[in-house]
Amino acid sequence: MTIESLSDKEYRALELESYSSLKYLLDSPAAYIYNKQNPFTGNDSTLLGTAVHHILQGNSHLVINCPIDKRKRKEYEEWLRMLQETKHQEEETIIVPNAIWQKLEQIKESIEANANIKDVLYECVFEIPKKGGYNGVVVKGKADAFNPNCFRIIEIKTSSLATDLTSFREEAVDRHYDVQADLYCKLYGATSHMFIVVNTQPPFKVAVYKSGNAFLKGGAVKGAEMVRRYLKYIINGEKYEPGIEEL
Repeated sequence: MTIESLSDKEYRALELESYSSLKYLLDSPAAYIYNKQNPFTGNDSTLLGTAVHHILQGNSHLVINCPIDKRKRKEYEEWLRMLQETKHQEEETIIVPNAIWQKLEQIKESIEANANIKDVLYECVFEIPKKGGYNGVVVKGKADAFNPNCFRIIEIKTSSLATDLTSFREEAVDRHYDVQADLYCKLYGATSHMFIVVNTQPPFKVAVYKSGNAFLKGGAVKGAEMVRRYLKYIINGEKYEPGIEEL
């Protein structure tokens, strides 16, 4: 069995580092360890982000609106029981409450109004797992979209703040999306990289941005430092001294 054929559950169980785990080393080894011991379980923002991913990847049928307030436990459990008896039992089905659903409907309109989206995602494959070497460490990764014909990675990002190229660039560097871009390009053998950015506040702007050479080179520099810290502080167990530069 190849890594490309693994289910989501099998992929998550694969004991390899990923961008999602290693990125915390760019803050500190303590942040990396804390995240390992206390993995983030999600909130309304990540639920909306997952729903947006499904829509852009052609899986709108997996996004289900729940008309029942979860606080009405009896009615909600009955609704869940009825749902389980329908066709919507796939692993990646997500349930979206009314408040988020209303926002999602407006985001769908913005996606459909952006003519670039279909062109960028045409002939892409989605969420295909990969593993390989990155700066001397074997890692795993799963890009949102990959076009094997033009060797392009497309990552989908939602943001409540980024409304234009400048604000998204700042957020991308701050959140280490540049490292993710460099890592995924190398894992997939991609020669170009793009972002689809969905703003989660009215008027729900949807934009497509291409990662430039400077952005990718910046990610490569940070990625090398990320792995250096992993090997030095996590694998070798050396003491971390924040704020002290090393010659």
